[in-house]
Amino acid sequence: MRNGKKRARSEPGSTNHPRNKYSDNPPDFALLASLYPSFKPFVFFSGARARIDWTDYNATRELTRTLLVHDHGLNWWIPDGQLCPTVPNRSNYIHWINDLLSSELVGGQGSKVKGFDIGTGANCIYPLLGASLFGWTFVGSDVTAVALEWAEKNVQSNPHISDLIEIRDSNILPHCSFEVVNGESDKYSSHTIIPEEAGFSPTVQSEHLDNDNKSYTEPAILVGLVKEDETFDFCMSNPPFFETFEEAGLNPKTSCGGTPQEMVCNGGEQAFVTRIIQDSTLLRQRFRWYTSMLGKKANLKLLTSKLWEAGVTVVKSTEFLQGQTSRWGIAWSFMPTVRKIVAPPVAKKSVLSFMLEGIKRQYSAIDVLQSVEEFFKSFGASCKLNSSAFSVDIVTSSDQCNTITKISLRDVDSVGSPGPEKQTPDGSSLQVPQDDLSFRILVFQQMPGTLLIKGSLQQKDSPLTGLFSLVLGTLEESMKSKFCRIFSLRELLFLDDSTMVKLGYSHELDKALRCLAFILLPSFLIELVHKSIFFSSAEVSFPFIESSCAVLNFVMFLLVLLSWVYRTGVFLLVCVLFRLTCELLILRFRGLHKMFHRCGSDTVEDVCKEHKRIKKQLSATSHRYRFFIIASFVVISTSQFVALLLVLASKSDKSFLNSGDLVVCSAVQLCGFFLCLLGAARITHRAQGVVCIATRWHMTLTCASEAASTESDTDSSDNVYINVSSSLDLSSFFQARQALVEYLRHNNKGITLYGYALDRGLLHTLFAFEFSLVMWILSKVVVLS
Repeated sequence: MRNGKKRARSEPGSTNHPRNKYSDNPPDFALLASLYPSFKPFVFFSGARARIDWTDYNATRELTRTLLVHDHGLNWWIPDGQLCPTVPNRSNYIHWINDLLSSELVGGQGSKVKGFDIGTGANCIYPLLGASLFGWTFVGSDVTAVALEWAEKNVQSNPHISDLIEIRDSNILPHCSFEVVNGESDKYSSHTIIPEEAGFSPTVQSEHLDNDNKSYTEPAILVGLVKEDETFDFCMSNPPFFETFEEAGLNPKTSCGGTPQEMVCNGGEQAFVTRIIQDSTLLRQRFRWYTSMLGKKANLKLLTSKLWEAGVTVVKSTEFLQGQTSRWGIAWSFMPTVRKIVAPPVAKKSVLSFMLEGIKRQYSAIDVLQSVEEFFKSFGASCKLNSSAFSVDIVTSSDQCNTITKISLRDVDSVGSPGPEKQTPDGSSLQVPQDDLSFRILVFQQMPGTLLIKGSLQQKDSPLTGLFSLVLGTLEESMKSKFCRIFSLRELLFLDDSTMVKLGYSHELDKALRCLAFILLPSFLIELVHKSIFFSSAEVSFPFIESSCAVLNFVMFLLVLLSWVYRTGVFLLVCVLFRLTCELLILRFRGLHKMFHRCGSDTVEDVCKEHKRIKKQLSATSHRYRFFIIASFVVISTSQFVALLLVLASKSDKSFLNSGDLVVCSAVQLCGFFLCLLGAARITHRAQGVVCIATRWHMTLTCASEAASTESDTDSSDNVYINVSSSLDLSSFFQARQALVEYLRHNNKGITLYGYALDRGLLHTLFAFEFSLVMWILSKVVVLS
């Protein structure tokens, strides 16, 4: 063991870096499908949850494309067969590198961060994310013509960051044969790089510890690709994990594609990363950090041992969790360690967007585009409208931004010298002084009544860049007040601001309306047939009218039918509304469940606060509907007996004419009562399930903290996401978790009637009693003779 430090286990259930965009807001497939028609065919619903088929390469590729354009404003595509990355996982790696650069471990950071992506691939995902999130400059290398071509295409498809990324061809250098030779004992072994063509470079020897004899021929990785006097802040790599292509295809649950060059190399990831270590011993401090991703945990300790033998000053490691897939990151440096704290770079978003939903029918996308132009012109901004591209190029000064956002710009330094000219799509240009804010607004038609408004910065070095989000926010308020309907049925029914709750509740609302129609329409048709037969064979008499006629019969027929629709419709509507209220609270319970994925001390307070809010809503729901539930039970039972007495009192034969109403009413009332019981049963089950989740969460964290306090850090790994031993007071945190579990255990009721919880057993008993009663009553009459 190198140090006596203790290692903290990773957070149970953690899936993303805390600063990853998807940490608290995972991709919402239903929302993305509604916004991007190309993604919609790959989305299907399992219950109320939207899913995709992870074994479908086209689905995973389209998901990556959609996430990049939606969350990062990046245009992206790859041809069939190329490795398709997952955006949340790749973002984890980028954020971890940002943590390394911001740490106090090593010095040497300059004003601008520059990285080297080894094997960037056709997807070029790391340079695109790094440049988009943090404004880093990148050099990406690869060996295949297809990868180089598409990496360059993806870079050029994003002109706002294209000047930050350079693609280099590793094949411009002769291939180097890299051989690992074991020594006779636990001594340093010799690694030799031998050029295939004489005179390419001198033979370089260095010493490393290795356990396997592996030999392979590969293009240059770092040595030879890094130019003379060129320095980098970091390098990163997603190496070929496998030794054979057959091994790469063993996972049947995913389909991420990948060419042989991307997935396979002789010796697998161990040999590939060993080659990076070899190059790092030659380049040493020309990189602040050398990093790589690993697919096998067994290789982590082996490579860590090699690094200490190579004389590095620091080694760091972490784990990336994405769904059911784990990857590990390893980083090392030859820089001298320092204690100076380096502040992390602040990323300014260059692409922002917002949605206009519920647009009035008389307005179209061109109306919104013209209104955007008029909005900025009213403040004196320079605007250039391009109707064919549905875009507006805008240049605003500091005073105009001050007027638009209604804030003081005392902290903004103005520079009076003119800046470069920005080209508009029609070839004209707008003069952009350096102290002005230049951006472009685009309008996209998503679906009827819904538009996506996207703004992108054209001049990112302006001192007014930080005001971009404020200007877009003011524009959003103006456009929504002018074009969107203020109130609608769905907006009134959406009782929560959470996107997950809104979309889930919207799905439940559609399902409830279909359920209402499914029950009401068939029963209405049966009632229509019954009343038609009845009034066609009977004569109706009215007071003060001596003789009846067909017109009077028809009027009475309509009145009776409308009366039945009104009575039945109101009863079923109340039943459906009760079920919708239960579904809304169930969605909030799902959000409460997700809060247990965290492990900070503030989780206890947040969970308790959210549970009290849901408990208050449950109490209000129980109070408002308890009379309806009890009255429904009493009225249904009583009405069945009364209907039975009326039918049996008749001396005529039992037929569809005098028994049809009983059949229809029994079926409708039973279905409505079943909807109420089903909603109450589900929400009670969810409420009681919170206790199980909280107990498991408490147990997992307790075991993790105990293991962290006893296990030694033999490989000096450092998990970025959670450090239970150092960041939390274990004793107080344990007591808080225990108190939370006890609180939830004593407050696990769902829907209640005067203090009694309607659990599944009671609800099933009530339904069984009511169903048996209805069947017994119907057995006493003959309705179809």
